Amino acid sequence: MGNSFESSVASGSLGTRTDVLGGPARISIVDEASLRQLEQTAPKSDLPRYAAVRPKRSEGDGVQRWEVLFYPTPNDNRTLHYRYAVAPPPISADRKWPYGGKQHAETILQSCLAVAEEREAKAQGPATARFMERLAASIQLDLMTARNTEDGMWPLDQDPTDLSIDHNYLKRIVGRHIGVTAHPASWTHKQAEEVNEAIRSGLRRFYTPPVLPGERYAHEWSFLRPIETLQTVNGVYTYDMPSDYAFIDGPMTYDPGSSILYPPVQIVSEHKIRGRRQEMQYNSRPEMAAIRVKRDDNQDGTRWEIVLWPTPDDEYSLHYRYRTNPTLLSSGIAKPVGGMPHAQTVIESCLIAADELMGSKSNRWDKYMELLRASVSHDRVANAPETLGRNRDASDGYDEGDYRDRQATLVTYNGETF
Repeated sequence: MGNSFESSVASGSLGTRTDVLGGPARISIVDEASLRQLEQTAPKSDLPRYAAVRPKRSEGDGVQRWEVLFYPTPNDNRTLHYRYAVAPPPISADRKWPYGGKQHAETILQSCLAVAEEREAKAQGPATARFMERLAASIQLDLMTARNTEDGMWPLDQDPTDLSIDHNYLKRIVGRHIGVTAHPASWTHKQAEEVNEAIRSGLRRFYTPPVLPGERYAHEWSFLRPIETLQTVNGVYTYDMPSDYAFIDGPMTYDPGSSILYPPVQIVSEHKIRGRRQEMQYNSRPEMAAIRVKRDDNQDGTRWEIVLWPTPDDEYSLHYRYRTNPTLLSSGIAKPVGGMPHAQTVIESCLIAADELMGSKSNRWDKYMELLRASVSHDRVANAPETLGRNRDASDGYDEGDYRDRQATLVTYNGETF
């Protein structure tokens, strides 16, 4: 856990190579007592995220030494690069040249003369004044040498091919908003987690938007309600729902193209299915289904399953629409759902979350609500049907679109089914 330093102290942060380690490029220097407490209460072996520097015990028989402690404890060999302040050794036969180089030679000379003058005359004189002039010039030269021409580095990503946004784009925008650079590789672990938390909170707000002024219910995004297919197996009556399942939306229908028009599978309560299975058990075409929560023994999150009745006697393709729980953005899932039309709304939601995370009241709410109204309007127009069907009298109980109580064979003419 500890590595020795020379007789000097590291400052700033320790750096790692992100292309090799896949982690943050900077290891933050933190308080040594806090790091020890972490190691005591939550020991962990992984890629180092934090480090603390402390002096080593000295018996007075050598120079002061220091050591660095890491958390988590490194689980593999790592190459770390760091900048530190040195304690310059004295000039000797083996060390002939002082630090600083030729550009500061005159300043070093004047410093020596100023010290000699002060020790001889017991007061500061012309040599001290000349040293102060040269010191100012050396400081200015040092600042010019270390001056940056750019305010941070911009990530060298591939040029975008459309106007949609991805995870990397959101990280750049949120990072600049909270005051760090646009390049995630230069962030500390704390900065990276603050950006990620703002993005997660912003996406949650967008996926479950607030109720718009003048409306009674929050909008349900159409892109969070995909169509899924359940393929039954002969003799199996329970099936897992998708991992991102939230709730079923609408009827469950049979695969089209069959010569038999089967009515939709009714979605009923789970206890009704249990009651039917208690009354009679046989294999046939499923007529009812119920959704129930699966027992969670491994604490992997809430999972759901569907129970069919009767037990399928063959392979059937059942189609249904369901509401999804969107997953986290990552390297494998790089883009938020919804697409380009909602990109700016997602950005504003994440920026509001960043303001809240930093403890400040956001002034972006009006802009976000304006963009949210536009996104909702676009979603409604994009999914509005052209017609609701014929407005006809169905008081006699017949409706050409209702097959709940009948099975009808399609018309066959000269061996062809229509």
